[in-house]
Amino acid sequence: RIDSFASSIDYEGLSQDAERVLKGEAVPDRQIVNREGHWYLLRILPYRSGSVIDGVVVTFIAIDSIKATEAELVQMSKVFMDAADPIIIEDLNGTIIDVNSETVRSYGWSRGELIGRPIEILLPEKQYAKSAQLRQRCRNNEAVRNVETVRLRKDGTLCSVLLTLSLITDEQATAVAIASIAKDISAQKEAESIAFEAL
Repeated sequence: RIDSFASSIDYEGLSQDAERVLKGEAVPDRQIVNREGHWYLLRILPYRSGSVIDGVVVTFIAIDSIKATEAELVQMSKVFMDAADPIIIEDLNGTIIDVNSETVRSYGWSRGELIGRPIEILLPEKQYAKSAQLRQRCRNNEAVRNVETVRLRKDGTLCSVLLTLSLITDEQATAVAIASIAKDISAQKEAESIAFEAL
């Protein structure tokens, strides 16, 4: 009987859903876990003999790797959002597709104001060409690390930063986006300026 193994998985409604499928109803796929902690996608479909439903087919598809990837993505998302430095993800054309919380705090723009806008919104015009060159170097898989440049805040003030760009690729190693980390060095630059003036 189907309920002879139902107790080994965390899915109390298995028998009831099987009965529903026998009656011709459709039930959604479910993610379930067994006693050993392994994850499966459970699918219940009718077994037909011609136009008559003679039974049900219960399929368990192992999805441990998918669940592990989901958990990793959640962790990485938290790391991204909670990072101490501004991080911006842009597509290969320079359009911002995501920013972390520190970007919002440091530059004064909301996420909604930045996402979908060109990266130039955070740059003074005289930095446009340099920014394009750095992005091209990144797309060419060249190292772009700790390059001194500036970011433009919403209030029009400038922020000195050390910029690092990283190329993001998909499973086929095809470039899909660029991540930038901009470490604020404004205080350091101001201290250097004061020290220079004191000489």
